[in-house]
Amino acid sequence: MVDCVGSITTRDEASLSDRFNDIITPNLYHQYLSTYLFADLFANNASVVYTSSIRAVTGTDNMNIEYAFAKAGLENLAKSFTHMFKTRRVRVNVVRPTPILGTKLSAGWSQEFVENLTKQSIYKELLTPSNVVAVILFLLSDNSRSVTGSAIDVTNGFGI
Repeated sequence: MVDCVGSITTRDEASLSDRFNDIITPNLYHQYLSTYLFADLFANNASVVYTSSIRAVTGTDNMNIEYAFAKAGLENLAKSFTHMFKTRRVRVNVVRPTPILGTKLSAGWSQEFVENLTKQSIYKELLTPSNVVAVILFLLSDNSRSVTGSAIDVTNGFGI
C-alpha cells in the first residue's frame, strides 16, 4: 500500500472541509477503497501493510489535526480488516514511523527544523526510508505470520 502526507494546502487557502477531505482522502480513504477493491485477489496468508504515523497516538497541534485523525483511523481500519480477512489468514498491519529524512517532504525542511527533530530522538538521528522499508519487508514476509492487527513503531526513540 502506498501512503502520502496529504494536503499541502494551508488553512488560509482552503475551507476546513476541503482541507479535511484533502488529508482524509490520501491517508485513509484510498487505503480503505483499494483494500476493498482488491480483497478478492488476496491469496491465503497474504499481507497488507499500511503506513501510519506516530501522530496517530500522540496527536498534534491544530495545524495538522486532520492528519493525526486520519492516521488513527487507518490503524483502526487495519484491525477491522484483520477481522474481515481472518478466514483467509490475511495479515493487516501498520508501520508507524516518525519524520523521515530523504523523502520529498523532508526536502523542504530547514536545518533548524531537522536539528529540533533530531533532538527528540534517543539516538539523536532521524529515520531514513531504508529504516522503514526494512520493517515493511519483514511484515510482508512469511516470517511475520504471527503478526496481524498490529501497529509497529519505527521511531528511533523519537519522542520518548
